Amino acid sequence: MLKLSAFLVVAVGVGLTACGPSAGGGQGATGGSSATGGAPGTGGGSTASGTGGAKPGAGGGTATGGRLGSGGTPGTGGVPPVPTDAGHVNLNGRKAPLVVGRAGSLDDGEVLLKQVLEEHGLTVTVADATGPAAMATGQNVVIATDQADAATFAATFATVPVPMIAFSNSHFVALGWIGKNAKGTVNTSAQLSIIDASTPLSSDFKAGQSFAAVLSSTSASYYWGTPTGTAVQVASVMGAPTQMVAFGYEAGSSTGTATAPARRVGLGLKTNVIQNLTVAGFKLLEAALDWTAGP
Repeated sequence: MLKLSAFLVVAVGVGLTACGPSAGGGQGATGGSSATGGAPGTGGGSTASGTGGAKPGAGGGTATGGRLGSGGTPGTGGVPPVPTDAGHVNLNGRKAPLVVGRAGSLDDGEVLLKQVLEEHGLTVTVADATGPAAMATGQNVVIATDQADAATFAATFATVPVPMIAFSNSHFVALGWIGKNAKGTVNTSAQLSIIDASTPLSSDFKAGQSFAAVLSSTSASYYWGTPTGTAVQVASVMGAPTQMVAFGYEAGSSTGTATAPARRVGLGLKTNVIQNLTVAGFKLLEAALDWTAGP
């Protein structure tokens, strides 16, 4: 799947050395540090009294190179870059309603998620949880942030035949993907482990592989749930395989309470940690986008 690379831009100054001997000169007037004056024929007779400068030509000092550019830490400032490797699904022209807490006042995480979607080529329409459901018609993926009211979102969009990504375990419960008490939180200092590596939702990770999904400098929480039905189990809290942070349902599969009308993905993240995702964490997000919004 996707491989996200962080690049450091380094600006290197080019040293310039300007050395200029005086033109002509008596007994080979020296210009610069050791440059020799003109040949005997350049200033007149055999002992040319050419017009050498009164002072030796001052050679230019060695130019100082520019400072090294300071590369940013991956994932800590603004929108992470979109990878260009061959494994990336082309989402240009795809459409996504982004269901938020308040359509007229997005929080920082929602603004950032919208930018990430647009960077990946999606045309984004911001919506409230009240919809209406018809907003999903002709769209490629419906995305609910953790700030969108879970009960209202589920009542409006749960049955739309369009793929869906939902952030936070409040949505997981309201959508019938997990039981009311089959959820919890854990600090993002915990690592995640890949459960099923056979699904595109696991990007290019291997089964059993563990990784940090959020930068260690960030204090936040994963929102895990234990999915019911025939869920595709992607990534759990390390050492707790039933505490799923990333999982999904294929179209037509059982969610435990209903049949998924289209692909469904649960991501147990708050949207405001997207700027603090590691490369590995961002790969999980991109895999979810590709699997739902892709062809």
